Amino acid sequence: MKGSNIEVLGTSFLVKSYNDDDDIDILLEEGSVNFSTGTNSSLLKAGQKLKYSKKTGVLTVKENEDSGNYKNWRNNIIVFNNNKLAVVLKTLNRWYGKNFVIKDKEITTPP
Repeated sequence: MKGSNIEVLGTSFLVKSYNDDDDIDILLEEGSVNFSTGTNSSLLKAGQKLKYSKKTGVLTVKENEDSGNYKNWRNNIIVFNNNKLAVVLKTLNRWYGKNFVIKDKEITTPP
């Protein structure tokens, strides 16, 4: 998480931060987390979700409308709701350490 820092303050949370992703996502289940970069800082409270754009430096915090994803992730369950196929494949590649390839390009092309 080059250039950013997370201070854990007695909590349970999920962080998604990969070098090849444009965003850092933090979903806080309980407790609090302080997220900071060189120019931005935010204290998250239970039930909130933070998104930080590494490209633009924009940081947004909102109430998490789907805390079930956190519980699913902790139980090794991946749930996809209205995600693009590219996002699904990227997640599966990371989760299983395999490279999933779609041979039929027609299903990856929007109508």
